[in-house]
Amino acid sequence: MVGVFYLTRISGPVLVLTLGVKGDLQMGGQGDLQGKEQGKVKGLLTLTALPPGRSKHEATEDLTLRAAIYGLLLDIHIDKTDWKSALQLLDQAIRDMPRTKHRLLLLKHRILIKARLGESVLIDMQKIQDEGEQCCSHMWHQVALCADDTTQQLTCYQTSITSLTSAETQWQKANLLLEFGEWLYCHNFPKADAHHQVQWAIDLLLQAEGA
Repeated sequence: MVGVFYLTRISGPVLVLTLGVKGDLQMGGQGDLQGKEQGKVKGLLTLTALPPGRSKHEATEDLTLRAAIYGLLLDIHIDKTDWKSALQLLDQAIRDMPRTKHRLLLLKHRILIKARLGESVLIDMQKIQDEGEQCCSHMWHQVALCADDTTQQLTCYQTSITSLTSAETQWQKANLLLEFGEWLYCHNFPKADAHHQVQWAIDLLLQAEGA
């Protein structure tokens, strides 16, 4: 069973979105697709673009559309809790997309999918360092919430907190410390460790009030 969706624009490129359960597709001409069995390929989700010459504005629209379609395909995998296929899709999407805000969003999704699979996110996190401390802290926090491994959660919480160094982010840091203290307590870490996080948060709030 193969499902095919067509997305076309008169002045822009033709985007062909292919959803396959078994088999593959062979492209004949523009708007002409023929299904052809080429072995067992289960859960195949692909995106193919046919980019003719176009203006910068059209190219931006194309990237926005492509990112939206990748997002739709990702949602399909997530709804099926098929994290490995979701990661494969994001790997392909990030390879295909140029370094724009659209690619950055896909990269953030890949970080969270890797966290769910228990894979290392260090390399991908290094790629978003230029987005600022709040972005990095937020992503480390999200990884902590997605990860299943307690050690990884602990490391991510700590990194999320230490990523915030500027005066403008101290309220956010205090909130994270309170949440981290609760997490430590609920995961049977020493009560003194949990208490230390809460006290640190209180000190930050008092300093902010006195500033």
